[in-house]
Amino acid sequence: MIEVLALAGAVTKIAGSISAAVKAGKDLNTLMPAFGRLAKLEADINLAETGRHKGPLGRLTSSEEEGFAIAQAKMAHKQAQDELRSACRLYGPPDMWAMVV
Repeated sequence: MIEVLALAGAVTKIAGSISAAVKAGKDLNTLMPAFGRLAKLEADINLAETGRHKGPLGRLTSSEEEGFAIAQAKMAHKQAQDELRSACRLYGPPDMWAMVV
């Protein structure tokens, strides 16, 4: 089960560590597991948005808090993608972002 309330924080934390590593000149091969975790979080956000992260009975109830948490996670992921794209283009080797995507 996905902990929806923690998704935005996890996205921010992982993206921050990736950005710092890119700025420090780390190799893309060492960063790929972190990019994979970020992609897994994106999949978790999409699951939460569709409601498939809950069991059959849990789908009958939905709280506003959960909806706001999902929206916050989506915004955090979009912002993280934008910042990582910029960091990869500025500090990484040529075409680093293209290889990640």
